[in-house]
Amino acid sequence: MRKSLLDKECGETLVRRIQKLQPDSAPLWGRMNATEMLLHMNRVHEQLLNTPPVKKGTSLRQYIGRWLFLYLVPGFPKNARTPKRNDTKGQIDASAFEEQKQKFIALIQRFPHHQQSIELPHPYFGDLNTKQWGFAGYKHANHHLRQFGV
Repeated sequence: MRKSLLDKECGETLVRRIQKLQPDSAPLWGRMNATEMLLHMNRVHEQLLNTPPVKKGTSLRQYIGRWLFLYLVPGFPKNARTPKRNDTKGQIDASAFEEQKQKFIALIQRFPHHQQSIELPHPYFGDLNTKQWGFAGYKHANHHLRQFGV
C-alpha cells in the first residue's frame, strides 16, 4: 500500500517524526532551516485543505511526470527545486519554530478527516485529485522530514 496523508496511521507516523524535530536540526541538504521548512509545509497544507477545487488542465509532460512520481519514483530527489510561490527562505524567524511545528502537526492530523475534495493543480504535475494529493503530500512531508534526519 502506498503511503498517504489521508491514512490516519501514516499521519500518526509523520506526527511522531515531526515531534523529533528540533529548532537546531540541521538540514542534510537544501537551503531551508527547520523553521523555514515548517512554514513551507504549513503553507502548502493550508492551501490544500482550504482552497476550493480548481482545475487548470494538465499537459502531456505533466501527466507523464505525475504518473512517474506517484507510481514509480519512491520520493522527491534531494535538492529538488522549490516552486517560487512556496519558497520560504528568509521569511520567518527561528523563534517561531514551536508554533510552526504545532501547526504542522495539527494540519497533518486534519487530512484523514477532511471531507472536501482536494482538487488543485500541482506546479509540476498539473491537476491532482484528492487521492493523488494524499500520496504526493505524504511524499513531500517525508522528503522534508528526511531532509532534517527525522
